[in-house]
Amino acid sequence: TCKAVQLVMNGTKKCAFGCIGFGDCVAECPFGALSMGKNGLSVIDYKKCVGCGKCAKACPKKLISICNADTKGSVALCANHSDNKPQIRKDCSSGCFKCGMCARKCPEQCIDVSGGIPKVDYTKCTSCGECIKSCPDKVLVLFQDIVAVAQH
Repeated sequence: TCKAVQLVMNGTKKCAFGCIGFGDCVAECPFGALSMGKNGLSVIDYKKCVGCGKCAKACPKKLISICNADTKGSVALCANHSDNKPQIRKDCSSGCFKCGMCARKCPEQCIDVSGGIPKVDYTKCTSCGECIKSCPDKVLVLFQDIVAVAQH
């Protein structure tokens, strides 16, 4: 299980911050809204998800957040809090390099990178996409785009 691997060796992949991939979240979902993708990451079926939060509680890395399906704004597809930039570049093609460009380019100043990854204040975000355009690592995507693609 993810929980067991987390306790024993902090994961099995190069990134100690990412998904472990054993599917504890999938096993906990009573609605069949999660499955494991070919890339070893969980995939959410937003048509089936009711937001119960069981998957989020099951993830030992705390990588799943419960959001309203109508949430608008950018979200980081990286959970790597490390400051070791060369290692991030070596291990991950889509890891956040911590450049802070997203926060500097945001006209609403709603992105905080002090915790190591971009965190968006959705009460301020207008989904303008400036942060996404400015991100050299392509770590940010619009949450509503993820949900829209998943619902089709």
